[in-house]
Amino acid sequence: MPTEIPSTEQVRALLLKFRQVQLKSIEGQSGVPFSTLVKIRQGTTKNPGIETVRAIFRTDLVKQQLQSVNAVAATAATVQIGPSEALGV
Repeated sequence: MPTEIPSTEQVRALLLKFRQVQLKSIEGQSGVPFSTLVKIRQGTTKNPGIETVRAIFRTDLVKQQLQSVNAVAATAATVQIGPSEALGV
């Protein structure tokens, strides 16, 4: 597990990518109550505890999502697009 702890906003952004049924799966794997996941996702919980964040990031769904994001970022980094191409000119 990386030593860097994600910010609350990063955790919230990640949870927004999941549907409710997937949050239920994260609940089952992490032990974090569904209501807590929803509150973090909605921004009601402003500062989830470090153990809560760690538990969320240990789940298979979150690991898969992070791998997918990293793969897209790596692919994008290898493709060089000029400014005019990016603007569609």
